[in-house]
Amino acid sequence: MYGFTNLDINPSINSPTRPVEAINYGGHWLDDEITGYTTLVVSGRHTFSRKINDADLTGDGNMYLSSKLERRVIEVKFLIKTESIVEYNRQMEQLNIILSKPHQRLYFADYPEAVYTGTVTEIKMENDILNDMGTITIECSDPFAYSNDQIASGTGNSFQFPNTGIGPRIKSVQVK
Repeated sequence: MYGFTNLDINPSINSPTRPVEAINYGGHWLDDEITGYTTLVVSGRHTFSRKINDADLTGDGNMYLSSKLERRVIEVKFLIKTESIVEYNRQMEQLNIILSKPHQRLYFADYPEAVYTGTVTEIKMENDILNDMGTITIECSDPFAYSNDQIASGTGNSFQFPNTGIGPRIKSVQVK
């Protein structure tokens, strides 16, 4: 009924090469393109802040007039591992080239359906040593996440797209 062979690691099973929260910035997977780069943790994707416009009342409290969502700030903590200063300089140069482009689409490996548009405002290293941790700060002027491009096709005269909670952007629709 059951068959066991051994407890050795099976090399034919490929483990994922990217960390769970790996970032794709402007079409570049940083974990894939920069040797020694590893995404550690990302913050700011699931939070928001709201600015309230109100007027002081002569009595207690204030009168609510309006409000707006402020820009979203996403921080990506990462690790750079290198063997030499030449390799470290090359990795940091490559990271700076990819992240220097403003207003880029970005998404993360654990939730590729949610796409943000942002600009890197700061890359900060903790110690400037060969094996070092750093933080990438990305400001998203538009605080909303949008759905990734979708291709839809079908037959007949009508069809409906499910609402996944984030704004859909349909790339192309083909009805035959």
